[in-house]
Amino acid sequence: LVLFGGPTCSGKSTGARAVCQALPHGACGVLALDCYYRDLSHLQQSDRAKANFDHPDAIDWPLLKDHIIRWRAGGSVRAPIYDFADHVRGAETVETPAAPIVIVEGILALHDPGLNAMAGLRVFLDLPDETCLERRIKRDLAERGRSEESVRRQFEASVLPMAESFMRPTKRHADVVLDGTDSLATLARRVIERIPAPYPQ
Repeated sequence: LVLFGGPTCSGKSTGARAVCQALPHGACGVLALDCYYRDLSHLQQSDRAKANFDHPDAIDWPLLKDHIIRWRAGGSVRAPIYDFADHVRGAETVETPAAPIVIVEGILALHDPGLNAMAGLRVFLDLPDETCLERRIKRDLAERGRSEESVRRQFEASVLPMAESFMRPTKRHADVVLDGTDSLATLARRVIERIPAPYPQ
């Protein structure tokens, strides 16, 4: 189990994919922590948007850990698909086949003591706040149906305060701290060389 934590838009998702692509086919799989946000379909649309998605309580930790345990035992899991525009968990899921190396990536990937205890490698991908904001604006406008104003408002109101309270402190759990501005090839190499042996060559 490899954990990829760090600030929003620091490159965790693309970095995790780069690691998998650099390994033999089928040797690695990725679970995104963002897929495990709790379903808010019981709330009105206006109330869902007010939810604090940067607090640890926003994550369905029991479901995530159940999936990791099943995956590590050699079984496939059906990961949820989260609708970030409506803040609900979709009816469809995506099957994720078992793999020798499991990467869990997300801002709070290094937060849960149980996950840290299971992990063979803990990576913190760091990036300055101003660069995180620039990347987040581009991502949320293109992929999540947001406006720049709403992204900036959320960043100031919850992303930064929650980062200081919950995400930044997880850096101390990391086995290695990497720079989110490094090339994907460099990032993948530095992670793979630290994955405990034996692993698929």
